[in-house]
Amino acid sequence: WNLDQKILRWSKRAELLFGYSSQDVHKDPYLLEEMIDEDDLDLITSTSKELQVESTKTKILTLRSRTKSGSEIVCEWYNSYLFDNDGNIKSIYSVIKDITDQKKAMQKSEQLMSSFLDLYNSITDAIYLLNIDGRIIDANAGLERTFGYSKNEVFGKEIKFLSASGKYSDIQVEKYLAKARKGESVSYEGWGEKKNGEVFPTEVLMNLGSYLNDDVVIVVERDVS
Repeated sequence: WNLDQKILRWSKRAELLFGYSSQDVHKDPYLLEEMIDEDDLDLITSTSKELQVESTKTKILTLRSRTKSGSEIVCEWYNSYLFDNDGNIKSIYSVIKDITDQKKAMQKSEQLMSSFLDLYNSITDAIYLLNIDGRIIDANAGLERTFGYSKNEVFGKEIKFLSASGKYSDIQVEKYLAKARKGESVSYEGWGEKKNGEVFPTEVLMNLGSYLNDDVVIVVERDVS
């Protein structure tokens, strides 16, 4: 096909993907204008102009399309651009991959993640994740409500940062963390200290979990005052 969206050659694979036969394309070589979403046609035009200036020979575009039956699909177009002697694009050779199912799965995953984050942040208890070094790598909104610190203020801190001075034992907490890292569920009573210096009793729960494919200790700390 060329920059006018005129189809120059139509393969059997394209016929299977879009439902249009070679005869259909022969009758209407500008079928791309019907098949591809209008906004994405504009993307093709703007991209082609950029590539012509840069003399770039390949580009991958994600385009929304409609098949002959009316189904909407999303495809990745692996485009190779052929230039004439004057540096102008004379034709485009495309290998097309249907990624509709992949896109739907990604959207569903994003929706589930959004729902999880809403739940995660709606819990009033402080929830924070400790990496293998025992440092905080994520926290919910409940941590700020409980301790008064923002997420950014606690990132990279050890658990004792949230504990009351003089009421914290490195040795004991390390024993709890060691058990949690082995998959044991741990609970104990502790003392927290808010950003404003207020000390309060807490109930702490520790469990092993996974975050971005890494093992973490999930800590839930509740104000029981």
